[in-house]
Amino acid sequence: MAQEKPNRVVEWMNLLRRQYPVLRGHFMDWVAACREQPQLIWETVAVRYASYAIGGMLGIWALTTLVGWFVPPPPPSAQAAANSADYHVICTSAKCMQHFVIQRKFGFSSFPVACPACKQQTGTPARRCHSAECNGQWSLTVEREGRTYCAHCGRVFE
Repeated sequence: MAQEKPNRVVEWMNLLRRQYPVLRGHFMDWVAACREQPQLIWETVAVRYASYAIGGMLGIWALTTLVGWFVPPPPPSAQAAANSADYHVICTSAKCMQHFVIQRKFGFSSFPVACPACKQQTGTPARRCHSAECNGQWSLTVEREGRTYCAHCGRVFE
């Protein structure tokens, strides 16, 4: 019969419940000692490191706020960052072979898309081939042996 994996969260909770009276006693002893000698607060490693961490975060917050005050605002003619791109697409239908451009969000990969000329879902991404035969025209790509080739002239895209 297979054994169940132990639940670590439950184990930690049970351990804390068993150790709570001891932890509370030690904490109360530490509080009483700090009342008699207040310098013990700073000599406690946990308190000192917590103070450094909080002070560091406050310092970083103050520095970023200060830098934010000195950075000039963008000019009124500034445009927002683009969140879409133009994709060149070629219809793979033998009768159509239409080249068109679509605008989609960055990282779009839901091909094939509908061709505006023949209204079929045959639009696949195109690449510009700069070989002597293609002379910079947009063409389909073919994947072979892990490499991408131009479907028209066979040139390897890199």
